Amino acid sequence: MGAMRAWENPFRSERIDALPYRAEGFHWKALESRLAASAGRGAIIGPEGHGKTTLMREWLERYRAQDQEAVLIKLEFRQRRLTPSQRNLMRESPRVFLDSAEQLSWWGWHEARHLTRQTNVFVITSHRAGLLPTLIHCRTSPELLNELIQELNGKNQDCQTLWHQHRGNIRHALRSLYDVAAAG
Repeated sequence: MGAMRAWENPFRSERIDALPYRAEGFHWKALESRLAASAGRGAIIGPEGHGKTTLMREWLERYRAQDQEAVLIKLEFRQRRLTPSQRNLMRESPRVFLDSAEQLSWWGWHEARHLTRQTNVFVITSHRAGLLPTLIHCRTSPELLNELIQELNGKNQDCQTLWHQHRGNIRHALRSLYDVAAAG
């Protein structure tokens, strides 16, 4: 038997990236109610690899599926200020999703808040609470990791060690399994 081809690997990126957000007790209706209660402003918080971006992308798609305009602005690592095109998107869209808001400097954050003062929805992801009212705190568990692995390769496994090795970062844990699967 030869080496596994990249497109055969159950842990290839497009399969990992296609996994839907899930968490114990999560319901869209409750999340949307919390957003409405905070005047359309709120934060999805949690450590890296705990599902914040996945949840944000799904939320954006929910709006788009209802023909409601919404934009996603993804900040790069250590991006302290918004780019001119990001500023324009924030000014023009009625619904703005800002991923990795904690990257912005104090001035960059205040500029983002100012630019979105007229938007109906302004949702951010951040590693820490305090920028906007917390809508949800994303958390992972070894059980969630096992559920995702089962979905990707159909196998059940004890994920305690893997989950702890990656400090709960599901994305890193799943990507580490790519090489294991490739080796056979």
